[in-house]
Amino acid sequence: LMLAPSDEQAVRSTFFTIAGVTGATIQCLAIQAVTEDDASLRALQKVVEGVLAAYGDRWSDVERTFVCRYRAMILGFVSFKRPPLKAIAISDADLAKCIATAGPLVCGISQEVSLGEGDLALRQAMAALRTAHVEGGIVRWTTLRFDAFRAAARTDRLYARSADLMRSLLFDYDAEHDSDLGVTAQAFAAACGEVSRTAEALFQHPNTVRYRLKKIKEVLAVQDLTDRELAALLQLVYLS
Repeated sequence: LMLAPSDEQAVRSTFFTIAGVTGATIQCLAIQAVTEDDASLRALQKVVEGVLAAYGDRWSDVERTFVCRYRAMILGFVSFKRPPLKAIAISDADLAKCIATAGPLVCGISQEVSLGEGDLALRQAMAALRTAHVEGGIVRWTTLRFDAFRAAARTDRLYARSADLMRSLLFDYDAEHDSDLGVTAQAFAAACGEVSRTAEALFQHPNTVRYRLKKIKEVLAVQDLTDRELAALLQLVYLS
């Protein structure tokens, strides 16, 4: 029971209870007003409701649209009658253009997924919203690339624990030996395994970086890895 896979039927039932949707697929939007006050959010919710309703009227494949408040954000749901024909649905970009007409806002839009995976769509929309706060405007999950994997890494407990173990080994070594293996490992990952770029970022001689990389391999017990392989490992460790 503890290792049971996600129950798609239960997810479908939950989305029907909350949003009244019964379509084949669903797309989620997580939206916040530019000004963080309750009045602005209420006003924006009414506008979003109208915009999504008009979107549903324009697309014959839309089964239902629904909008609600969740904490300091607005959640929008668009349910479709049929599965998407491609990995990125034709309606994806059009939905972004449509929601842009609601006025000044920041918004994350999920991929169109099966209704039984609606919980993933909700997580995608919220992750895209985080990126939207940095980049401004509207961000689609299907365009996130690296940020998509960072979001997945942050929310997967097994991944997060594995990465934390590696970081903790370096942190503990640094605390005991007054060294800088942790910052070197992170810089090496950010530099995609290039020693010269790592040295520049840390204001260190390349030979100092090479020595630290050797110690990092010892601490992590991966002495057999090449520097390129170590960089690949550390990019996973510091992804989130």
